[in-house]
Amino acid sequence: MKTILSIAVGLSLAAQALTAQTLPTNLSAKVGAPADLLDSTYYWKLDTVTNTYTPTSRIIGITYDANNNQTSYISQSYTNGTWVNYYQILITYGANNKITSFIDQNYTAGAWVNNNRKTYAQDANGNEILNQVEKWVSGAWEGVSKSTNVYNGNNRITSGLYETWANSAWQNASQGMYTYTNNSVYTRYEQWANNAWVISYTDSTVTSATGKITYVENYNYYNGAVNGGNRYVYTYNANDDAPLIETYSFSQGMWNNASRSTFTYDNNHNALTYINEYYNAGVWNNSAKSTYTYDASNNQISTINQNYTNNAWENTTKTIRVFNANNAVINNQGYKWLSNTWVKNNEVNTTYDTNKNKIATHTVNKYIYPGVVYTYTDSVHWYYRNGPTKLANNTTNTTFSSYPNPSNGTFTIDVALPTTTIITNMLGQVVYNQLLAQGATTITLPNAKAGVYVVRASNATEQRTYKINIE
Repeated sequence: MKTILSIAVGLSLAAQALTAQTLPTNLSAKVGAPADLLDSTYYWKLDTVTNTYTPTSRIIGITYDANNNQTSYISQSYTNGTWVNYYQILITYGANNKITSFIDQNYTAGAWVNNNRKTYAQDANGNEILNQVEKWVSGAWEGVSKSTNVYNGNNRITSGLYETWANSAWQNASQGMYTYTNNSVYTRYEQWANNAWVISYTDSTVTSATGKITYVENYNYYNGAVNGGNRYVYTYNANDDAPLIETYSFSQGMWNNASRSTFTYDNNHNALTYINEYYNAGVWNNSAKSTYTYDASNNQISTINQNYTNNAWENTTKTIRVFNANNAVINNQGYKWLSNTWVKNNEVNTTYDTNKNKIATHTVNKYIYPGVVYTYTDSVHWYYRNGPTKLANNTTNTTFSSYPNPSNGTFTIDVALPTTTIITNMLGQVVYNQLLAQGATTITLPNAKAGVYVVRASNATEQRTYKINIE
C-alpha cells in the first residue's frame, strides 16, 4: 500500500478535489470490496465476572436491491436477555446507484417512527447537486438544512448554496463560489447577514502538473475586512516528494513565520520521518516528531510519536501493525510512554475470510490513570449470505466437525486444534462459550429448546460459522 504525502490544511472543497493525495499515516487496506453480501453484524463485550462474551447490539434484516445496494437494516440492543429494536435505516437509489434518500426511524411504543430524512440528487455525471436534511415533527417532515451545488463541464463545483429552515421557509445561510485557472482554484465564501451577502473567507490553492499542492493562501474576514489568514508553501524534491512545508500567519498587514514541517522519504515515496517546528521570538523551536517503518509491500508497520520537552525528544505514543497477504491490517497495537517504558493500551485483532470479507474484530482497550487501569474488551462479528463464512447448514470442515445433527441437545464437536466455540440461539443469546481441547468433546445444552442454533468456531488455521438443529 503506497503512502503519499499531503497536508491539505485549510483547503476548500474545490481545492481538495484538485488532489488525490493521502496523508502518510493513511492505513486504509486496499483489499477490494467484499465479494459477499453482508447478512448481519453482532457486537459483543467481555463479561469480566464470568469471563465470557455477551452480546450488546446487532444489525439484522439487511435487504438489497437488484444491484446489491443496501436498502434497509435494523439495529437492535441486547437488554435484560432480550433483543430490543433500536433504530431502522431505509435507503433508496437512483438509476446510477447513487443514494437518493436515507431515512432513519426510532422504535417507539411498539412501532417505527420517523426521525430524520436526507434527500440527495445528482446531475447526469453523478455530481451531487442537492443534499437536504429534514426532521420528523408532529407527523410531517420539516426542513433542517439544504445544500445545492452547480458544476462546470469538467465536473468541478462552481458554486454552492447552504440554507437553513426557519419561519416555515428556506433561509440563506452561506455560499461558496469557485473559480478555476489552469492548476489553481480561487474560493470565496460568504455569510448571509442583514439580508445581504458578506464575505467571510477566501482561499487560493495552486497545484503542480502532477496534481500536488504547492501553495495555499487563505484569509478570514470580519465586517468585510481581512482579519487574519494563513499561507502554506510546499517544496518538492526530484522524486516529487515534499520534504518541506512552511506555514505563515497573516497579522497586522504582514506575513510572519508560524511553523514548518520537514520530511524524509525512502525510494518508494514513503515518509520515514516527520519533524514539526514552531517559530517564536525569531527562533525555530522543535515541537513534534514521528518516525515510520514499512514492510516490503509499503504498508506502514510502525509509528513512533515524540514531543520535544526539556531540550530533548520524549516518546509519547507508538503503533505497531501487522498486515496479511492482501495488505489488510490483522493486528494493530497502541502504546503509551509511561515511566520510561512502553505500556500497551490498545490492541485490535481482525480476521478475514478467503473472499477478503472482514469477519471479526477483537478489541482490548486500557484506560490508564494514576493508580488505576480500566480494561474494556469487545468483539464484532460479521456474517455473510454466501461465501466461505456464510451461515450454512453443513457442519463439517477441515479441522472440526459436529454430530449428530439434528440432536436432542447433546452432541459432539470434534476438533483437530484447540478451538474457541461460541453457540447462540436465534435470539442471539449465548448458551455456550468455551475453548475446546483437541479431540472430541460432548456438549449438552441445558434446558435447550427446539430450534436452530448458530455455532461459531475459530482456531489458529480457520474460522467457521454454521447451524445445528435441536429437536
